[in-house]
Amino acid sequence: MSFSKTAVLRTTFILKFEVPLGTPRTTWAAGAGDSAMYDLNDLVDSVQVFTIGYNTGDKPVKTGTYAANTLFKTKRTDENGKQVIEYTNKSRQVILTKTQIDDVPTVA
Repeated sequence: MSFSKTAVLRTTFILKFEVPLGTPRTTWAAGAGDSAMYDLNDLVDSVQVFTIGYNTGDKPVKTGTYAANTLFKTKRTDENGKQVIEYTNKSRQVILTKTQIDDVPTVA
């Protein structure tokens, strides 16, 4: 069983900030890459909006992109050194999680 330590911040306004995170080490000290950057989405992120019907066989239909500053964006580095970007809505539902695959990522 593994454990980790996460910093939780709750505010009534949004700022772009970075919070160090602890990992399960002997001292629980944050090491290199153990941090998360909190921000809001922008149009460059191009997070797509889909709708889907309630009937069996209905397919998702793209209806556009999320407007700027409507999603929370968390960037962190996972235990394999890969960047993970997670987008959540105001109800704290995860909308999209991007995980770096290549060692030299491209813009997408």
